[in-house]
Amino acid sequence: MNNNINNLLINNIDYIDVQFWVWHLIFIRVTRLTIKIQTMKNLILAVSLAMGTFALFPQNLDKQPKTATKVTAPIQDGFIQIATNKVPTTICRTLAMEMPNVTISKVYLNDKNQYKLEVAQEDGTISALYTDAQGHWIDM
Repeated sequence: MNNNINNLLINNIDYIDVQFWVWHLIFIRVTRLTIKIQTMKNLILAVSLAMGTFALFPQNLDKQPKTATKVTAPIQDGFIQIATNKVPTTICRTLAMEMPNVTISKVYLNDKNQYKLEVAQEDGTISALYTDAQGHWIDM
């Protein structure tokens, strides 16, 4: 009789252990599956939000207006650039007589009424010439 009771207890414990482990494995698999589904949902939601954000706020840099500002600043030697048509006729005559093969590219004026002329020669070199309002050359 002792033997039957022991067999019954062992069989009962084995049955309970097997049942416990079966339910435990099912629970673990369901939990893992639920976690994977939630992770995939979160990933899809994050990607959707990111794509929606990019779609709502497009960055098209080519259509932004381009503004250019012209700044005329005094040069270090005190001369300020002026238009070439503001050059006195006496300076133009002196330049035409003494250097007929040059053209005036830029003109600068300082507070002493002295002119700095940037002239381009035929070979393309640019030189700086200094003169007063009467057309007399100045060495600087």
